[in-house]
Parts: sequence; C-alpha cells; structure tokens
Amino acid sequence: MTRFVGLCASAGLVVPLILLGIAQAEGGVWNAPRLALLLWPSSILLLETSGSEGTLFSLWILVLAIVLNAAWYVVLGALGRWVYEHRWL
Repeated sequence: MTRFVGLCASAGLVVPLILLGIAQAEGGVWNAPRLALLLWPSSILLLETSGSEGTLFSLWILVLAIVLNAAWYVVLGALGRWVYEHRWL
C-alpha cells in the first residue's frame, strides 16, 4: 500500500511538470485547458499569480499547486486502492 501511495504521489508531482513543459513549448499557453484542469485540478490556483509572474509569491503559489496536486493524487489513489481491495465480486 505504501509503495502504491508513493507512486500516486510521484504521478501527482510529475503531471504538473509535464504540463508546464508542454505549456512552455506552446509559447506559455495551454492549447487544451480542460485536459490540463482535469489532470492538474489545483492549477486553478495559478489564476492568483496573473500579473505577478516571476515573483517569489508566484513561485510559492506554483509550488503549492504542485504539492496539492500530489496530495489529491494520493487521496484518489488510496481511495481507488481501497475500493479495489474491498470489492465484493
């Protein structure tokens, strides 16, 4: 169970970094914002940094959004694992 939760946390950290890399390759704009929001729901926090990019505050919000995404993936992964282990079939 611990290894599975670690894998979920890793996925929650890697997905935002991949999406940020794709956004940079596309010129700083996501061409698929709905998909990005589905994969990185805490990216909604980045709206708070509009106009203050490159500051310490915006970096803090970015790190917070990535960590919250990892936590969300852990919660969903643990819930999914629990449902899988306790299925009644």
